Amino acid sequence: MKKPRPQLEKEGFVYTTCTIRIPTILALAKWQRSIGLRFRL
Repeated sequence: MKKPRPQLEKEGFVYTTCTIRIPTILALAKWQRSIGLRFRL
């Protein structure tokens, strides 16, 4: 079997990164908003 094409590897990497990062960014934004509301920054 040949190894996967770089394009497929790249797409898989982007998909994995987005799957991990987007929820993290949303959680951080929510956390920062709650901190900001608490301390009225």
